Amino acid sequence: MGSDKAMGGVLLDILVVIIAFIFAVTISNTIRNEAAVIGTLRASGYTRKELIHHYMVLPICVTLAGALIGNILGYTVLKNVCAGMYYGSYSLPTYVWNGEAFLLTTVVPVLIMSLINYMVLHHKLKLSPLQFLRRDLSGKKKKKAMYLSPKTSIFHRFRLRIIFQNKSNYLVLFTGILFANLLLFFGLLLPSVLSHYQVEIQNGLLAKYQYLLEAPV
Repeated sequence: MGSDKAMGGVLLDILVVIIAFIFAVTISNTIRNEAAVIGTLRASGYTRKELIHHYMVLPICVTLAGALIGNILGYTVLKNVCAGMYYGSYSLPTYVWNGEAFLLTTVVPVLIMSLINYMVLHHKLKLSPLQFLRRDLSGKKKKKAMYLSPKTSIFHRFRLRIIFQNKSNYLVLFTGILFANLLLFFGLLLPSVLSHYQVEIQNGLLAKYQYLLEAPV
């Protein structure tokens, strides 16, 4: 079952990264809207660590709730469903559950969610209280506009300046589209992959029944 495990693990990690990405974008917008409040709290003595802890509570609680419900269903109702799918296609011995499933489906997603949100919050909250009060969240000093050749038309230069000024937003948009396309590819390719796999298995059969002995015995 190694190939199924690898594909399921990759799909799970992609889904968790997408959810963490959504949380990170939402938290970034919240910080932008509450910049004055954050600046007041920082000026009043609240540390950046306390604010990071405050904004990380929601995504971590949602992830833990999903992990709890998923484990309850996975080890009760869905356990027999998944086992029946393999027993209907293969002659397998009695399966044994181990701790690796819990590690890959619960511990790793929680760590991914925590890491991504912590990195985003650590970057967003490193500004000074005065910058938050002024709503100056760029964190960068104003630079001289990039030189563009006057030989090009004014509309072309205008479009380029818009792109350069909003390159961070375009990067976020590109990342979201990339993850969405990965999920789309998984959904579109899976039926074809399964059909091709069935044909290849039938063409490669040496006999009606086959037994594989793996070493060591």
